[in-house]
Amino acid sequence: MINSEIRDYIHNHKNELFEKLIEARRGNEFKEENFRQNCAILLNDMFETLGIDGNINVENEFTVLEGRIDSLYGNFIIEYKYPTRLSSSNTASNEKFIEQVQRQIKGFNGKTGIPFNKIMGVVFDGYYAIYVKKQGDDWSISTPQEMTVDSYELFLMRILSVNSNGKALLVDNLIKDFGYSSEQSRRAISVLYNKLENNNEINKTKILFEQWQMLYREVCGYSFDTRDLKIKGLKEQYLLQTETINYSYLIFSIQTYFSLLIKVLSLNILTYLKGSTLTEKFNFHTGDFEKLRNDFKNIEEGGTFRRLGISNFLEGDFFSWYLYLWDDEIGHLLQTLIETFEKYDYSIIVLEREVAKDLLKNLYYELLPSVLRRNLGEFYTPDWLAEFLIEDLQPEIKEDKLFLDPTCGSGTFLVVLIKKIISYYGSSVESEKLLKIIINCVSGYDLNPLAVICARANYIIALGELLSECEEAIEIPVYLCDAMLTILEGYEESKECYIIPTKADTFILPKKLIDIKAINSILDIVNDSIHRGSSLDIFELQLIKKMPELDQCLSEKEYQVLRDFYLKMETLNKRNLDGVWANVIKNAFAPVFQRKVDYIIGNPPWIDWQNLPEKYRESIQKYWYDYRVFDHKGQKAQLGSAHDDISVLMTYVIMDNFLKDGAKLAFVINQNLLQASGGGDGFRKFTIKEKTPVSVKSVNDFVEVEPFKDLGVSNKTATIILQKNEINTYPVVYKKWHKCNKKIIGSIEKKNDVLNKQIAYEEFDASPIDEYNSPWMIATAAQRKMFDKMLNKEGKASYRARKGVDTSANAIFWVKEKKRVKSNLVLVDNSPENSRKEISHISNFPLETDHIYPLLRGKDVKKWRCRSEYSIILPYASDGKVIGKKELITTCPNTFDYFFIDRHGFCSILKERATYKKFILRQDKYAPEYSLYNIGEYTFSSYKVIWKALAKGVEAVTISTENNRMLIPDHNLLMVPLEDEMEAYYLTGVLNSDIVSEFVNAYVAWFISGHILDRINIPKYSEKNMLHSEIAELSKEAHLVAGNEKRLEEVEERLNKKVTDLLINC
Repeated sequence: MINSEIRDYIHNHKNELFEKLIEARRGNEFKEENFRQNCAILLNDMFETLGIDGNINVENEFTVLEGRIDSLYGNFIIEYKYPTRLSSSNTASNEKFIEQVQRQIKGFNGKTGIPFNKIMGVVFDGYYAIYVKKQGDDWSISTPQEMTVDSYELFLMRILSVNSNGKALLVDNLIKDFGYSSEQSRRAISVLYNKLENNNEINKTKILFEQWQMLYREVCGYSFDTRDLKIKGLKEQYLLQTETINYSYLIFSIQTYFSLLIKVLSLNILTYLKGSTLTEKFNFHTGDFEKLRNDFKNIEEGGTFRRLGISNFLEGDFFSWYLYLWDDEIGHLLQTLIETFEKYDYSIIVLEREVAKDLLKNLYYELLPSVLRRNLGEFYTPDWLAEFLIEDLQPEIKEDKLFLDPTCGSGTFLVVLIKKIISYYGSSVESEKLLKIIINCVSGYDLNPLAVICARANYIIALGELLSECEEAIEIPVYLCDAMLTILEGYEESKECYIIPTKADTFILPKKLIDIKAINSILDIVNDSIHRGSSLDIFELQLIKKMPELDQCLSEKEYQVLRDFYLKMETLNKRNLDGVWANVIKNAFAPVFQRKVDYIIGNPPWIDWQNLPEKYRESIQKYWYDYRVFDHKGQKAQLGSAHDDISVLMTYVIMDNFLKDGAKLAFVINQNLLQASGGGDGFRKFTIKEKTPVSVKSVNDFVEVEPFKDLGVSNKTATIILQKNEINTYPVVYKKWHKCNKKIIGSIEKKNDVLNKQIAYEEFDASPIDEYNSPWMIATAAQRKMFDKMLNKEGKASYRARKGVDTSANAIFWVKEKKRVKSNLVLVDNSPENSRKEISHISNFPLETDHIYPLLRGKDVKKWRCRSEYSIILPYASDGKVIGKKELITTCPNTFDYFFIDRHGFCSILKERATYKKFILRQDKYAPEYSLYNIGEYTFSSYKVIWKALAKGVEAVTISTENNRMLIPDHNLLMVPLEDEMEAYYLTGVLNSDIVSEFVNAYVAWFISGHILDRINIPKYSEKNMLHSEIAELSKEAHLVAGNEKRLEEVEERLNKKVTDLLINC
């Protein structure tokens, strides 16, 4: 460990030490050996002065398998070059030297067995240093670092850090000790889970858990219904003895454990940064569990962090519940955790900022099993993408330029911004002033309690040594709150007060405290008074002393409300239920005080309107209409079938309330918002409440790059930069990125490596396909000219498409036919594998064949062909009307029994379907429980042209019957019902042409719905039109030869020419 005495010496003598370096290189241009000897002397002198000359093994010309090391200081390899030999960028000559050091590091590892993470190499010519380190399978290679007073100080510290006896504070080491597969973590989470499960009292633990649970549902729109989480092996993974896993307890336990890791790690980091020669880590009382509980009580109340200079590290934290169920088992858990952290060397925080900033984020990824993480949507923005977006934004760095991330997660964007500001100012301003600039300019909000702790810790790590010389306590500007709803709703208001419900109690505060921006100071006084056990009289004296202006601002009635608030807090304290609520309220109101900023940047949550909980949808629907970003009405809104997501509303609310006129917002968004029909229409209006214009300054499409694939997530990622109060103009320059190879891009890879070596882009023009907020067509100028000829400008389309049958209970309606037992009976198995909910498996049930049809799903359809694997039960007549219960029980009693036998449990599931409750029953309150959605006479038409909704380009096929039974498409297929066979082949031939797919791909993001027939001017089929007949015949032939690639290629070539003539040349 580099102790504070060593750190202080090097820091206090850095100018003198740098002068010695200048002297060592002077006159030694082209004299490598002279320079090496001079450096050896000055390093040896420094080691003797520090009294560590016997602690570091020094070797010169140390031979390894692939070369000779110039100088070896313990595990630090120096490859000397004569002064001025290195270039200021890593050109070919530098690359040669870097490869030399890489070979030396490998050779040194092979010869000594010392792990790679304990070895560092440097190419050094006195003017520049290039650091080389192996991290996992990759190499970390710095750009040439010019030697200045500060960078040479870092050089010397790195020599000593690499030779520390402590364990390197690296992600790999933390994962080994604390990852989800480590024995320590498994046991700790098991202990915490059991404490929660065995807690049957209504106490503070229970209330904190319920408040967390309420917030966490809002964070991810997630239900804790165990049927929604089909994850095997968790019981064994976490050594749980329970019969059934309570997932909410498990997730709360995992997050509590991770919060404890963050708290202990952050304490040790702060202690190191502010350390004296007496201590390098926080001094816990691990030998006495009662004293250890007091240590953690002080930590959870924030006092320990305040003494270390951070006034708000723990505010509104719901993870202190373990204190109220404390016993020796929890004491042992924390004792083990502390002792593990004591083995680490914390100097990396100052010396290796690039490595340090990923510690917590990567540790959290590894604390959750990947399957559980995907289920919960727990993933954050890759660093390279965050850096790219900030660079694309081109922000102006000045003292008065403000940045806000309204959904900051673990703080990725905040950390990148802090790094950018530190780099911009360098040593041109004093550390204390630079610290004030950063905390004044860079702030964040999030609704996830754990994310907020993580973001504050990452903020501290990013500030690093700036905290060392700060004598005043600072507030980390990251707050636990809902940036959007706090502004939209505030909290429930009476005429003069805010009413704030929590799980502990309902609190009332005078509205005027918010208006005069006194709420934070008041709540700090409340907190302090409660912790001191002060009576109401003492509290009022503190108010008069610290805030004398209140007497003039508050009426007697308002003052009494404040007194009542304090008395309620005092009562909670006596019941041992206080501790977090004043801070919860303080954080919740942070957006109310937010100054308008110059830059908003972040990655807002992507939760589809259709996936939001129904009550939440209803509660926020008003605001979608207020901001004019949601035009869906009727059944689309009722059923949640619109494809907008919550980020649409958030984007416009945030711009409206937090962004200065002329300022910019930069978000990672769902690319569907730019091209989806039925989703994104409001987003693409680019106006706030249809009054204030917003212009698009930059768009980058990363769909093919898949930036989140490394984290186990596939989504359609894009970035967008918007400017407030500027009218948008088209076309917009649209950059579409693609990978240069098949390698998955790691989330922690460096931006320059990704942009320069792994991905590239093409430029297109983007503009609405017709109306101003219609989906964007993304095309080259030549393509756009061609597509204009294909556009339907008449308004009315020749054909109308419909969606296939939506059962909303596939496991019940989709069956596998097995064996005929009579002329009209067939044995079937239902398909529980097609449900996320637990549904009974029914095997060999005899059903009448009257209402069983071959089914086509999206995966069953390919271009020109299809194949049915399942059948579907449709208790409907050919006119599209449902068969009534009386008729069904009379004509098909087995089918009736299948739906209504109690042991099957189907009836209750059918009644709970959203389509049944919200749409079918509204049309017919007596509709049978087996009634279906998206079904009508058209479902039973003689011919259908169908295509997959989810495909790259159109993949259509003409269908009719299979074994004399009508083929039925499901809801993932689109269909055009027709009665004429050749007309069906004609339409399929047009849709399957290359030119139509090219057109569709230019403006369809992901869902090829029926709107394509509205956009493309496809003439109505006429058997008298020779071209139409030729297309129909070629299409029919393509269906017949679909298995013969060569023949099909010839047919498609002729077909493409005919369709081009039809749509462009005619």
